[in-house]
Amino acid sequence: QRLFQGSYPERGMGARKGASWHGALCTWPEPIHQLLKAMSLIITSKGSRPTRVDPSQFPQEDSLQEYIFQNPETVPIYDIREDIKLLILAREFNTSSGPIDALGIDNAGDIYLIETKLYRNADKRLVVAQVLEYGAALWREMRDYQQFVNQINDALEKRSQPPFDERIQQYFGLTDDGRDQLLQQIQRNFQDGSFKFVVLMDTLHEQLKNLILFLNQNSEFDVYAVELKYYKHESFEIVIPRLFGAQTKKDLTAKTKMPLPSDNDLISAYSMVGQSGPAQDFLNLFNDLFELNQDKPER
Repeated sequence: QRLFQGSYPERGMGARKGASWHGALCTWPEPIHQLLKAMSLIITSKGSRPTRVDPSQFPQEDSLQEYIFQNPETVPIYDIREDIKLLILAREFNTSSGPIDALGIDNAGDIYLIETKLYRNADKRLVVAQVLEYGAALWREMRDYQQFVNQINDALEKRSQPPFDERIQQYFGLTDDGRDQLLQQIQRNFQDGSFKFVVLMDTLHEQLKNLILFLNQNSEFDVYAVELKYYKHESFEIVIPRLFGAQTKKDLTAKTKMPLPSDNDLISAYSMVGQSGPAQDFLNLFNDLFELNQDKPER
């Protein structure tokens, strides 16, 4: 049972520069971040005394993998888009470079490769390279989409779950047409090698955040990290996930969206180099073709 589940936003870029508080020597966000890492919860029930609950730890990575398989909403991709819902299809999904800890899809047809790592693991700094390598192996060696689906079906069968197409239709509540459209989008993303990469840890270190920031700003990769705070109280499990990297992609997308110039803007720009005549001829031809296409009857 989950008593509470939520998420708190990542820090803005401005916070990285630090800020003083009433001229005091303490700066943030690092002290605040450390406070959140060690944050205890206070649980009360009507008529009883408050109980303090300190953070717990997943005993091993296998238990962390199984938890997100059973509770995919703990990977808060809804912080990227509110209408997105994640389904974890398989654990330990084999590639020639090693098994992907968790393979998932969402209701937009995006494919997620999820790598879990506990902070105490010695190779935690290699986790991004590891999950990218799995993506490369998956795209390079499994070019036959049906082979990919067959391996998913094998994983689902081991858990006594319905085949891939039935599973996504049930989970996302789709009509037959909606299911077929989603399957087509998944196939396109798979064949294009268009994957989303997620690193999920109990504690994120600064080097990992910097690497994800760099990749998202300077490459076509979509890489996210999730910090999962875990508490246990009697029969309850309390989980607080935090997504890192989504805001970087949103900011980058916003910066790259530029309005198209108007006809007058275009003519004005070309007139500065003495080419307003050819530019006007081109615009006239383009507008004529556009209007002709608009007037064509639909077949």
